Amino acid sequence: MTLPPELVREAAVYREAVIDGIVPRKDIVAWADHWLMLLDDLPEALVDVAYSKGNLSRLTNALRELAPDRLDEPAFTLYMRLLAAWYERHPKGIRGVTQALYRLAVDKAVPESVSDDIYNFDDYLDLALDGHYGFGTVEDVEKDVLAFLNSYAS
Repeated sequence: MTLPPELVREAAVYREAVIDGIVPRKDIVAWADHWLMLLDDLPEALVDVAYSKGNLSRLTNALRELAPDRLDEPAFTLYMRLLAAWYERHPKGIRGVTQALYRLAVDKAVPESVSDDIYNFDDYLDLALDGHYGFGTVEDVEKDVLAFLNSYAS
């Protein structure tokens, strides 16, 4: 069964977003319900997402079946927009942003072109939080991270 590319891309993004806690599980279940109403052929993994009742393990396993582990450029852009929206709602959550990005880089789920920047954000924030300002203060790192996130804004 060939799945619509949009579904595959969204499944990859939502898998990473639910792992990082930036999208409510109920929203992902609603997303699956929406797709189930649109499709004639129902992928078992998508049905599993819809019936997961928000269970993290069931959600991530089913989403993993629907999509590749690596985010392509359009999927990464969508993930960055979700992360930026999460940060707007949690303005003291810069650590959550850098850790989410770092996890993606470690898992090799990001485009190679951005992995060095992502590693640096988390490292520089650690140093700034420890009082080593050779790479800037926490505010400087936050500005750099926000500029990175905003570069993916629509």
